[in-house]
Parts: sequence; C-alpha cells; structure tokens
Amino acid sequence: MTKRFVVPFAATGDKTVTPDATDPAGAISYSQGWGVSYQLADTDPSYRPVGRQEMNGVLNDITGAIGEMQALGFPEWVAVAGLVPPYAINAMLRHNDRIYRSVISNNSDEPGVGAGITSWEDVTVTKTLFFTVDASVAPVTVTLPTSDAALGVTERIYRRTDIGANAAVIAASGTDRIMLDTSASTVGSTQTELIFGGDYLRLRSDGAGKWWCVGQAPLPPNIGTGVIRYTTVGAPTFTVPAVLRSGRQRATVSVTGSGAGGGGTTSSTAAASGGGGGGATAVKLVDLTGVVTVPVTIPAGGAGGTGSANGSPGSTTAFGSFVSAGGGSGGPSSAGSSTFSGAGGVTSAGADVTYSGGAGRYSLVVGGGGLAAAGIGGDTFFSKGVGAPNLTGTAVTALVGTPGLLGAGGSGAASYNASSTGGAGGAGYCEIKWG
Repeated sequence: MTKRFVVPFAATGDKTVTPDATDPAGAISYSQGWGVSYQLADTDPSYRPVGRQEMNGVLNDITGAIGEMQALGFPEWVAVAGLVPPYAINAMLRHNDRIYRSVISNNSDEPGVGAGITSWEDVTVTKTLFFTVDASVAPVTVTLPTSDAALGVTERIYRRTDIGANAAVIAASGTDRIMLDTSASTVGSTQTELIFGGDYLRLRSDGAGKWWCVGQAPLPPNIGTGVIRYTTVGAPTFTVPAVLRSGRQRATVSVTGSGAGGGGTTSSTAAASGGGGGGATAVKLVDLTGVVTVPVTIPAGGAGGTGSANGSPGSTTAFGSFVSAGGGSGGPSSAGSSTFSGAGGVTSAGADVTYSGGAGRYSLVVGGGGLAAAGIGGDTFFSKGVGAPNLTGTAVTALVGTPGLLGAGGSGAASYNASSTGGAGGAGYCEIKWG
C-alpha cells in the first residue's frame, strides 16, 4: 500500500535546514548532496560524518513535499528565487485555494496577481466534466447544478449510452434555463432530452442562471425530420416525438378550419346555388419542449343545404391550445336566380400567419330555359374548391353538389323543377412538420 505522508518525517525531531547552494567547505547542499569530505577516513582532518540532524532535514523536506502532493493534488505555488527555476509552460499548481496552469515559459509571476492574471490560467472555473446517462431500465432525469456565481463558468458533457425508448431528461435547476435555440426561444427551456444512443449535449454555465448549448450530436435524418397529417374527422392525440419534446427542433403546425356546405336549390324552373366558403388556415412555429401529447380537433365540414336552405358553416380546427383556425360560411340557396356565395373563413387564434379561406363561387342561371351552373366551393391554402354541377335541359333534374376536400367549401347544387342538396364542406386539416 502506498504510504500517505500525513506527517512528514522528523516533523518534531531535530533537523538542520539543507541549503540549495554548494557549500565551499563541502557541507551537505541540495546542489551537491553529500560532498567528498563525507567519505574520507575519519582520521582525516577534512572528514565529515553524516549527521542525524542533516538526515532528518533532508527526509523531512522530501516527505513533506510528497505529502503536499498527496493531500492537494498539485503543489502550492512558491515564489521563484535563487536557484529555483521559473515554472515551465503548462505547469500546474495551487495558490489561494485555486488551481492554475502556466500559459508561458519561464513563468515567475504570482498566479492571479498583476502579470500573473494573464500568465496563469485559472482552470478552477473552466473545467470540463463528462457524464453518461443510461435510461435502459427506466426513464431518467438528470438535474443540472445551479448556474450561479459560486459555480462560475463551467462545462458539462452528457452522453446517452443506451439505445432504448425511455426518456433521458436533462433538467435545469430552479429558475435556471437551458438555452438550446435562441432564434426560436430567447427565454430558454426548463429541460431537454438525449434522444438516441450516442446522443450528447455540451452545456456551458454562464454563472448567471443559464446553461448554453455549445455542442451537440448531429440528428439522424429519421429523427431530425418528419411530418404528420390529420384529415379524418375526430379528436386524435398527437404523441410528441422525442426530438420535439427535447426542444432540439421546433414544429411548424398548420391547421385549416372545415369548409362550409353549398346551398340547396328548389324551383319550378332552372336553379343553381352558391358554393360554401373554404376554411381559414393558421400557421405557427410551436415549441413542444417537455410536452408529451397534444389533443387535435378535426371537425366535419358543414352540411350542404337542401331545397331553400343555405349550406351550414364550417367549424374550427385546433392543435391543442397552441393554434386554431375557423371554418367558412355556408353557401346560399337559390330560388331560380343568380346568388352570392359563402365567404371564406378568416378567424384564427395563436397563429404566426393566417391565410383566409377562399369564398365560394357564384352560381349562374340563364333565364328559365334550363341553363344553370352551381357555384364552386371556396379554396383553402391546401386544397382547391371542387367542380360544381352544370344543368342543361328542362326535364325534372336534381344535381347534388360536390363535397369539398381538406377544408375546401362544398359546391352548390343545380336543379330543374325539383329540389337538390349542396355539397358538404371538406373536413378540417392539421399538419405538423419539423426539420
């Protein structure tokens, strides 16, 4: 077992101080050691015995220096004087309870004082620490130390070692924040995640409440990009992918309200009704850091009007409470004359950008001679309004309107000496893209 020199040799014993410089009379010194006079015959007048106090002094110096290194890790700084050489470049030592590295050759400056402020690097506050995170058995949360003046400027590297699906969360302490992407979030995040085997983050504390991301693993294409689309009426739940949950990517969410129904027709001669309005589209860059699931609302399109009834309006599509977009207005019915058409949706909430839905087209009836064209449904950002029925001839006819798609309005109907029903509006639409 290695001896730990807690007490230097001869700490309380008699000892003499061994000088550095050579003694002209041949006495012991660190430069010469025991000179030739110590090996002369004891009858020689120049003979010197190896003394107890001399031996105690030398061994006390040696074991004291070793004990200092064992206890402190680095030697204490000693002022350079006499035969002691200056410190070499990259020399490491302690001074005033801090650790310094010499950045110049032949360094005789006192660390942290005067010229020693720049000739010595204080590595106490610039150390880099490496940590591994294993979430193979269960989800893991690692909490960062508080970023304050006592911690100073320090870096930590966290690397994930498993390839499982459990969450490996890195959380900020208290009111601290992790700064991943200041272009998207200047206030920072309360947490982030390591999302695949070998993933790593290099975080630097500023000593003032923030951990800045100064390095990270490149995201594989199958993780870094993606798109999810919802087109079926209902209330699906969006499960947030780890890359979005970690805050490493932001999601561009687009929602389109459902389209309105086209108007109905009824007349003893030719008739055509107007198309329903298309739903509005709202787009938002969404920060989903720490969010596990988001409820999505996909409404049905407005029903087409029958006979003298207008089409029903569309409804609101929503991505949780983050962003929503309203539906279009119903298409008007016709009683044998040209009519106006349903207005496109314009309302939204939480959007960065809103695109109004297109208005439904007008219907057209030429006299009473059996020529009628129903109005086409209004467009949306993602879909064109569909075609509408055209009527020629005077026989009893009932042409139903065409349903819309992806929030577009349903077309109007056309009929002769009959009643008919407009097309239903298209269901709402939601798209989530990242990367």
